[in-house]
Amino acid sequence: MTNRNLDGIPEELQAQFLSQLLENSEGLPEGFSTGDFSANDDALMAISEDAEVTIDPSAALANDPMLDLRDSPMIENRFQALLKQHFLAKAEAEENLPRFPWEGAELQDYPDGVGAIANPWLTQLQNLRTQVPDNIFEQILGECQDLVQGSLQVGRQMLDAVDALFPGEGDALNAFADRLMPALEAARDDGVREALPSINYDGAQAQQQMVLALVTAHDLLRQLELRLTQEKPVVERQWLTSEGLLEVRGEWRPGADALVVQVEMPCGGRADLQGDRTSTQSSCDAEGQLELLLPTLPGEQVHTLSIRLATDPNPIPLTFTVRVMG
Repeated sequence: MTNRNLDGIPEELQAQFLSQLLENSEGLPEGFSTGDFSANDDALMAISEDAEVTIDPSAALANDPMLDLRDSPMIENRFQALLKQHFLAKAEAEENLPRFPWEGAELQDYPDGVGAIANPWLTQLQNLRTQVPDNIFEQILGECQDLVQGSLQVGRQMLDAVDALFPGEGDALNAFADRLMPALEAARDDGVREALPSINYDGAQAQQQMVLALVTAHDLLRQLELRLTQEKPVVERQWLTSEGLLEVRGEWRPGADALVVQVEMPCGGRADLQGDRTSTQSSCDAEGQLELLLPTLPGEQVHTLSIRLATDPNPIPLTFTVRVMG
């Protein structure tokens, strides 16, 4: 016997429907069970002989709305759409995994053991006779660029450059500076720098760290100043950057009342020369020489030379002080 009320309903849903009916089998004729249906033929015949049994879909649906299967194609289509949406969202999430803050869209390759250099001026550490950590060097460099523009004696500038590194140690720093200055200045006048023992700054004692910091400050103060006189009208400086060697040449021409500064750039960049009342600037797209010219006046004059590299992510330039002793 075939029940036309179940036509078009998937077999698994029919099985669910029959299971619900069989679970509520109280009152059915004896012998009607969920086992071998062929053994229940007599029971089914008995039911058909006593009364005509019909299944009212409306009544069943009223009791259990979840059994409303008349729109099963629509339900199946909705299910397929949700399933597709789920898998698409999962695939998109796997293709766009979250990145760590330091990860960019493209990975960059660096030489073995070398990372990206944030400050191109720190490479000058390789040319110093003292080896200090990058953060210590960067702090001393920043102080020296400001201090060298002033009129204080180099000994005082040296102390001020490192004072913040050793709070409360002013007396000890003064004592070390007094002992170091004669040897440091004599070496400067002779053009020969005495080599220092190789000492690891981080593993050094506090007194050793003070000496290393003071010597670093002294050498940077001298490197960042170009003092031009009639006896020595030409002074040159070199600074190793992450892009190569930067060369600065300052020349005072008293007869022409002019200051000429030439900058050999290792890459594209810009140079600004600022005087008391005048200024000039020059730039290039690639490595090459920049020349800056300013008029000079009688008496001592202080000029600021600021250099920026085109590849420098750090907005702070390297600043030299050009002092004309007229």
